[in-house]
Amino acid sequence: AKEGRSGDAKEVLLHMIARGEEVNSFHCNAVISACAGGSQWWQSLQLLRSMPAMRLVVDGIGCSPAIIACSRVSHWQLGLGLLSNRGMARVTSAVNAGLSACSRSSHWAQAVELLHALPSWRAQPDIISLNSGIKAYAQVAQWQPALNLLRAAARMRLLCDQVSYSAAISTCEKEGHWQPALVLLGQLCDGGFVPDQISFGAAISACSKGAHWHAALKLLEHMLVVKLTPNTISFNAALNACQWQHALCLLSSMAPCRALPDTISYNSAMTSCIGGSQWQRSFQLLRDLFQTTATPNVISFNAAIGACDKGGQWQLALGLFRRRMPELRLTPDAISLTGAIRACGSAQHWQPALCLLLEVPTDSESPWRLMVASATNIPQNAVLSACERAGQWQLVVSLLRSLAWVRGAPNEVSCNAVMSACRTSGKWQLALQTLRDMPQRNLVGNQISYNAALGCCERLGFWEVAASLLRHMAVAQ
Repeated sequence: AKEGRSGDAKEVLLHMIARGEEVNSFHCNAVISACAGGSQWWQSLQLLRSMPAMRLVVDGIGCSPAIIACSRVSHWQLGLGLLSNRGMARVTSAVNAGLSACSRSSHWAQAVELLHALPSWRAQPDIISLNSGIKAYAQVAQWQPALNLLRAAARMRLLCDQVSYSAAISTCEKEGHWQPALVLLGQLCDGGFVPDQISFGAAISACSKGAHWHAALKLLEHMLVVKLTPNTISFNAALNACQWQHALCLLSSMAPCRALPDTISYNSAMTSCIGGSQWQRSFQLLRDLFQTTATPNVISFNAAIGACDKGGQWQLALGLFRRRMPELRLTPDAISLTGAIRACGSAQHWQPALCLLLEVPTDSESPWRLMVASATNIPQNAVLSACERAGQWQLVVSLLRSLAWVRGAPNEVSCNAVMSACRTSGKWQLALQTLRDMPQRNLVGNQISYNAALGCCERLGFWEVAASLLRHMAVAQ
């Protein structure tokens, strides 16, 4: 059995049974381990199931390799089923094997349930159990239970290792909890361990998601202090948090650190240019991306279109949307469409904005239409806003009534755009009617809604109607 000759080991066991010789759990476990190691997972299961008939106890020593063998061939459910055997003496190794099976198949919720069952089974968890549990909590976005497991290790006098801390940092990263991530990174260093790129990358990403780009940059600098070269993943995590000036500096410093910028690197830098209204730099980054081995994707164009929108470059936005994306066979999504519409609307070019919306295919199976339909009326509302800015109140009202052909019913933003258009054109009756119709559409008027209606009354001097609206507003709030 130790030499991996599972066939011979099984023949010897069958010969012992046939001759009536005493067979114990040790003999069966040896054959089970040999079969599991030799990818004969089904035979290992058959032998395990036959042990109670021979009045033998199924323990974790034999169960563990069988569970692992099942997980290798994607039969993790069969493996976990072994742990539910009432006659089995569960040991930590068997539970760890079950956790490993869940991990292999990415069934993290089952791993968490298995971890919770440990006390009832009287199985003492070890550091392997805790690390598997922390990883499972990371995948189901439960960072506090993961940290509780880490604290429990100290109470059980288990020495946490680098895997423990790295997994806990990754758990915090999932939800952007940057402060506990930094504390854990400090504890990792205090424990005599040297953080690796994974630990630093997770901590940088946590700071990025928590909008603390200063901390993300300091961590990136500290990696160089401890003679650890940041990789592309580390740079990308920091890029995602930075303002455009720092993002461009980081992008240019990747090559000297032998970290090859990829599509995500350029996309993050271009996205940072949107907030800084740096459309020229974003456009240049898109051009630079074409000169690299990386491939531009829809997100790349969305960032460039968004920057053009902020910079008032509606023709460039249209060119990217209508010409460059089709040339690369990239299917625009709702963000692409909304960005192009907003770019036109910001420049008060409502006609091309409306044409963009009307170009959405009417075929219900069209991937583009389905994507736009899932965007909660954002592109449609952008068209309404474009027409409202241009004073096209009749068109705004008409569009509100016809939104159903693209997606269900209008939302609060749609109605607010109509009322704003009515305020500009002095159509106070229509504004009030739109406000009254909102409950029938299962919509609740917000402060913007009431302000638009009040603006109509103020403009025309209808103070009694305004006073009535204020009372309704107070009741609604």
